[in-house]
Amino acid sequence: MSGLRQTRVYRSLGVFFFALGSIGIGVPLLPTVIFWIIAAIFFAHSDPALRDRIYNHPKFGPTVRDYLEDGALSLRAKLFAVCGITGGTSVGLWLAQPPHYVIGLAAVLVVIVLIYLVTRPAPPVVSEELQLPRSQPVDDESLLDKHLK
Repeated sequence: MSGLRQTRVYRSLGVFFFALGSIGIGVPLLPTVIFWIIAAIFFAHSDPALRDRIYNHPKFGPTVRDYLEDGALSLRAKLFAVCGITGGTSVGLWLAQPPHYVIGLAAVLVVIVLIYLVTRPAPPVVSEELQLPRSQPVDDESLLDKHLK
């Protein structure tokens, strides 16, 4: 696939997953953050400015950034994910009433995903006073001068 075509495909996929996540803001049991994480990955390869717009979202941006840059999830994000996954799976299985082997397979997959989620580290804690955008390097001398005066 040529570079321009690949960029367009990635941008289109980013827009698609961003739209799914945006719908999830208002629709119960449809996640937002996981779709925005996927969108940010595609935007990182096609249009970094769009990725940065997701990172700068006041509510969901920090979670997306923490996960993509540090592999970290806050306790709050873990709780929402665990409740959403178990709730969504339970409701879906209850409504569909699939055969027992499907329920067993779904249960195994959900447990694997939940183990992965709860074992993610917590995001690094940064003092509000020292917090810089992650894309900027920290100038150790200016930080020392600021706090020694």
